[in-house]
Amino acid sequence: MFDVLGERLDTTDALADELTGNLAAALDGAGQEAAGFTPEEFVDWVREAVREKTTDVDVDRARLHTQAVFESLAQSVDGTTWNDVRGQLPDEYERLYRAG
Repeated sequence: MFDVLGERLDTTDALADELTGNLAAALDGAGQEAAGFTPEEFVDWVREAVREKTTDVDVDRARLHTQAVFESLAQSVDGTTWNDVRGQLPDEYERLYRAG
C-alpha cells in the first residue's frame, strides 16, 4: 500500500522520516509527478499490490486494508505530517481515511 501511496503523493519526505526503513523505502515513487487516480483506482492498485505478494484479494478486502493503513498512519505519525498527506489527496479520498 505504501508504494501506491508514494505514487499518489508529490512529496513524502516528512512521512518517510516517521516510518521504519522498509515502509519509508516503499514511498520511493514520490517526488515525481503524482499519479492522478481516483480512490477506487487507488484501492484497485492496492489490491493488485497485495495480490502479487499473497493470494487473490477482492475489492472490499483491499478497501478495508487501505482504510486500516490510513487509520494507522493517522494515529502514528505527527499531526502535521498526516495533514500534509491528506492535503495532497483530493477531498474524495476522505472516505478512505475517515472511519464511519
